[in-house]
Amino acid sequence: MSCVIMLYCLFYSIDELQFMSENTNITQESKKRILYIDLIRAYAILMMVQGHVIDLTLSPIFRDSSYILYTIWNFLRGTTAPIFFFSSGTIFSYLFLRAQGQGNETERFKKSLKRGLLLVFIGYLLQFKLEAWFALPPNWVEYPYVFAVNVLHSIGAGMIVLASVLYLLKKMPHRVSLTLMLILGTGVFLLWPDLEKSQFIDQLAVPLKSYIVRTPGGFFPLIPWIGFMFFGAGLGVLLHFKDTIYRNYIFILTSFTVGFILHIFSGDLLELSYNLTGWDNLHYLLYNNFLFFRLGHVFIFVGIFSLISFADQHIPKLVFTIGRNTLLIYIIHVFLVYNTGFTHGFATKFVRSLEPLNAVMLAVGIELVIVFAIWLLEKMNKKYGKTIIKLK
Repeated sequence: MSCVIMLYCLFYSIDELQFMSENTNITQESKKRILYIDLIRAYAILMMVQGHVIDLTLSPIFRDSSYILYTIWNFLRGTTAPIFFFSSGTIFSYLFLRAQGQGNETERFKKSLKRGLLLVFIGYLLQFKLEAWFALPPNWVEYPYVFAVNVLHSIGAGMIVLASVLYLLKKMPHRVSLTLMLILGTGVFLLWPDLEKSQFIDQLAVPLKSYIVRTPGGFFPLIPWIGFMFFGAGLGVLLHFKDTIYRNYIFILTSFTVGFILHIFSGDLLELSYNLTGWDNLHYLLYNNFLFFRLGHVFIFVGIFSLISFADQHIPKLVFTIGRNTLLIYIIHVFLVYNTGFTHGFATKFVRSLEPLNAVMLAVGIELVIVFAIWLLEKMNKKYGKTIIKLK
């Protein structure tokens, strides 16, 4: 029965951020803005797949910073999750605001809640273990990883939070919405240390605790990762109210400038702020500086993809198709790479045992299989009028 439910979710899965097909009466510029975001998402999901495969299979003897290629790969891999969360917030807020402009904000809000819950449900289903869930009470002490929070859980919960915020702001000027998104993103980052050190959090049951701090098997708790979604939502607000902002050279230059400032000076700025205020949170962030540091890389990539977008007519349509189907790709890659309650991942046969070339070849092979599957399903949808498999 569980396998049937999993397959149903796989083939019926509604891409958590893709609403293009719901309304064909949109402007050409609107389509271009969505393609711009899909370009970022395609990069993020493909980087996620190869990063998981190589990290799982690469032999420890090659995990050495003295290898320049490993250092570059490891650095770029660290940008994947921030970009993915950021772009998720961007496309979600952009399309939510577009629906609001058409007077459909209440319907969009309800759909967003359902889609957020669907993502959370699929996230748990991918980690499903019978003896953990059906014990009385559910056994999260012996199987904490089954109840841990990862990408799908956080993005699903983040969608619910973002939808609620955007719905409350529906009558506010866009400048207010943009400012609030930046404040919320910064606030999450700055207050995260308080939650990390909270004794109250330690007393919570694992399923709740996992949304606030990392627990065994969980790598992306809602806090602080929703901060990247808030910053991304800010870009979504800009894209909605400023038609060609992503191709504006001032915007591109600002993205690069902010990105490099955070990359080079975020530690110095945190230290200066701590010396001025004495706030312990700033001291904690200074010595755990991945949030603002990685946010800088996100802004750099926003600038890079803005430049790439000028050549969008020369980019294969398959790239944008990949960006529109991140949920499906994520699920397929979990089946192929990891052990789940339903499958044994192919890549687990080579855990930390491959040389770099073999690990890369395996990652490329798995990505080609996934891309071919997406291409084939898209062809089937077009041929049969999207009655066979729903990707959207």
